[in-house]
Amino acid sequence: MSIALPEWLPEIIQWDGDWEKYVETIYDAYSRTYTEASPFYYRGMVVKSRRRPVANDKDGGFWHIIGGSNGKPEPRRCERVLWARAIIENADDERVLVWDEPSPHDGGVVDTVFWLKEADYYVIIARRTNCWVIRSAYSVVYDSKRKRLERNYSLYGKK
Repeated sequence: MSIALPEWLPEIIQWDGDWEKYVETIYDAYSRTYTEASPFYYRGMVVKSRRRPVANDKDGGFWHIIGGSNGKPEPRRCERVLWARAIIENADDERVLVWDEPSPHDGGVVDTVFWLKEADYYVIIARRTNCWVIRSAYSVVYDSKRKRLERNYSLYGKK
């Protein structure tokens, strides 16, 4: 049984078998989508990705979205590099579960989580003084993670 995904969700960018070429393809798509020349907003403030270079002159935000912060990009995250923006922009869609929760990484910081449960994909952003910053985006591949998201939504999402 396949689940119908929202019409606003971008197509998956398929891997063509050539890793170097694929990284350039998804980075090009990322650069067009998450740029100051093409801003997008949540709760009236611009959403930005991390900009400091991490590897190969690619923005840190790119590596976090594709799972490369540990040096190991994840194929499911690479294919869905454009999904974070679409999910944030469509946060009012009832299929997107949204809640604020304490960051497990930065004491005192509150993360906002967007979970498109049917697609097993979620995005985390953090509020800064004058913008939001995309912390990361993930494909849910483990039941334990799915259960944690369900628990956190139950705890923080129903205010």
